[in-house]
Amino acid sequence: MKKFKQVDESINILEFGCGAGNNLMHFLKEGANCTGIDYSKIGVEIGREYGLNILQGGLEKIEGIYDIIMMCHVLEHFLDPIETLKQLKLHLKSDGLLYISVPNMENFGLNQIQNSHAYYFVPDNLKFFVNSAGLKNIDFGESQNIHMYGIFKIENITPDINDILLSKEKTFRMLKHTRKKEIVKWLLNLLGLSFIVRFKRKIM
Repeated sequence: MKKFKQVDESINILEFGCGAGNNLMHFLKEGANCTGIDYSKIGVEIGREYGLNILQGGLEKIEGIYDIIMMCHVLEHFLDPIETLKQLKLHLKSDGLLYISVPNMENFGLNQIQNSHAYYFVPDNLKFFVNSAGLKNIDFGESQNIHMYGIFKIENITPDINDILLSKEKTFRMLKHTRKKEIVKWLLNLLGLSFIVRFKRKIM
């Protein structure tokens, strides 16, 4: 983030879906004014113990305008990512930055599939959704080896439908080539029987 904006006491930062505020702590140490919002009562209580201003709730809790808004592994849980991004954009300064990190399904593994995920992203469809909300990508990269992040700014941009078509093509091709071994491993984990695989390797 420091590549694009100076982080100091003049900066107001919001993390939506902040948990206990681990990410915000880094900005707090730089002197930034930090606000977090999360549904978790326990996470909110822990964050407050560390001196963070964290509110319990959802999008309805957001007030004010921010220089930086962050969403780390949150967007994939929303039923309407475009509308969610539009609501967040209302609270972003004209020269503000939005940071988003989500799982990257190009690094497919069955452990990436969760029943709490409403959307699965690859770079192409993430670009489409963000562009559709009036946001332009200024930085993109890998996060935690198998995930991805983007930094975005407000700009009227025409989304390219080919980004959605390309993402569907890539995703179906990826699922088609999923190895049976990966499926078996996932099912064993799901049933709590993964120790069988580890035990078999050990005795061999």
